[in-house]
Amino acid sequence: KKNFLHTLKHPLSHDAILLTVSQYVGSGLGLLMNIIAARLLGPTEFGIAALVISYPTLLWSAVSVKSMSVTTRYIANFRAIEKKEEIKCICKLGYSLDFFLSVGAFILIGLTGKWIATHIYHMPSTTWLILAYAAFFPFISLKGTSRAILSSWYKFRWISILQIVEASSTPSNSSAASDVYKRQAVGRAIIGLLSGSVATWILYKKGIGFWGNSSIKKIKSLRREIASFFGWNYLGITLNGIIEQVPLIFLGQLRGPEAA
Repeated sequence: KKNFLHTLKHPLSHDAILLTVSQYVGSGLGLLMNIIAARLLGPTEFGIAALVISYPTLLWSAVSVKSMSVTTRYIANFRAIEKKEEIKCICKLGYSLDFFLSVGAFILIGLTGKWIATHIYHMPSTTWLILAYAAFFPFISLKGTSRAILSSWYKFRWISILQIVEASSTPSNSSAASDVYKRQAVGRAIIGLLSGSVATWILYKKGIGFWGNSSIKKIKSLRREIASFFGWNYLGITLNGIIEQVPLIFLGQLRGPEAA
């Protein structure tokens, strides 16, 4: 019992509890927002909004490595041995990969979005909605490496705040699917920008400096190791995206947006 109470008094235990609570609160808020949106929109418009989001999300999962887990590992390691330049290099690598892959996803969606909207969804009018949602990917991409930085410096309160704010993006009192998806896309983009700003501020505060001034050549010796970690991470994220989004897309094709 004493050991348990001693563990609870440890600062990291407080942060872990806070992070756990914020995840549950965020999940509850997300469910509540979906319920409110479904009530406001009705089955057809809500289904259209879900389909508009699903295809860009699937493409993003297919091309993205979602660098957070990999960059967290290396940032924490380099922080422990006080290698500031290497920390900046890993941050630059993570931000750069996520950004350029998000741009690549947007280009792919631009090339295929019209065909998906016409032949899969049977709703050509949703083409611009799909493209507009994907246009926010570069801003959303900032979130991964930013969360890695926050985690490595144990800034779990910031992570908790960002999680709750992201989940509490409330739908407008509109009955149009376009308003729901735009609000979600803008909300996630703002969280990405806010996460990037907070993470950059923390790096300055800790004496690391701006990650953009670094050269990735400093971690050239770790190239194969990092590539291996990114490869396995990519496989996991891609499979997860396929499992989550593909059934929804086919359901929309076979049964219409009401079923989706």
